[in-house]
Amino acid sequence: MNTKILTAYHEAGHAFVSYCLGKGFKEVKIIAFEDYLGAVTNLVDREFLGSLIDGSNSYILPEEIIKTRVYHELMILYAGYLSELKNGVKNEEGAYSDIIAINAFIMSYCETEEDSKNIIDYCYNTTIQILDQNWLFVRILANELLKRNTMSFNEVDAVLKDSKFKNLTDLKNSTNYLY
Repeated sequence: MNTKILTAYHEAGHAFVSYCLGKGFKEVKIIAFEDYLGAVTNLVDREFLGSLIDGSNSYILPEEIIKTRVYHELMILYAGYLSELKNGVKNEEGAYSDIIAINAFIMSYCETEEDSKNIIDYCYNTTIQILDQNWLFVRILANELLKRNTMSFNEVDAVLKDSKFKNLTDLKNSTNYLY
């Protein structure tokens, strides 16, 4: 499969799952930069979330909020690689930075190996479910990325809402993937 197409599906997976989980982002792009072929620019920095987990941040948030944010971040990280797999391509090299981030979150968040396995299984399987149930939307988004190269959150929102196949607003309001 063409690298640009594979990158479009990878980034569309991240962006779509982020969108479904109600996590905004600045933009999604399939323009190569530094060591990446594309990216979803998040509004909330992963380092901030990491500091909440390890206690180095002075903010105090309830454990359930931190847990939800960690689970959502893991599902978003899994979504790129799983979108590639759904296209029949096993490209661990392309998802290398995502896999490193997943491992870092798991190592800092989980106290036992059993906790790690349970969280990984839940997040992985839930992400597969989100992608399977909404694959058409991921394809629409990937195709738009191939045309535009970069899309803001508002542009993603408009494309998905304009889709005549299903009203995504209902999907966002009715689907609970908190954990």
